[in-house]
Amino acid sequence: VGDLMRFKVSAPFHKPVNNRTAPGYSQVVTNPIDLGQMSRKTRHCEYDSASAFLADVDLMRDNAAAYNTDGRGDVHVPVHAAHLAEKARELIASRQEDVERLEQEVIVQRAADA
Repeated sequence: VGDLMRFKVSAPFHKPVNNRTAPGYSQVVTNPIDLGQMSRKTRHCEYDSASAFLADVDLMRDNAAAYNTDGRGDVHVPVHAAHLAEKARELIASRQEDVERLEQEVIVQRAADA
């Protein structure tokens, strides 16, 4: 998540969106997610796989597209979200061995906690 947050275009995704800065957001987006929440979920081992993490990245992208349309919001935000989703996939692919090791560590940790 930290690598994604370092991209300049990621700034709108660092914190939760609220209705004050994005009027009507909660009526359009019923399952919000942001990089800050994803970072917390990563720290707390809430993702059991890279695909679970990517599902949240895709949710963030889809939320951006759903809200920022029809003259509402910023037309650049969905483009930036799609770029971040692509970068997330590239980063995971480039670190496949580390990802697989971490997935196994999460499985072991969850078994120990059970």
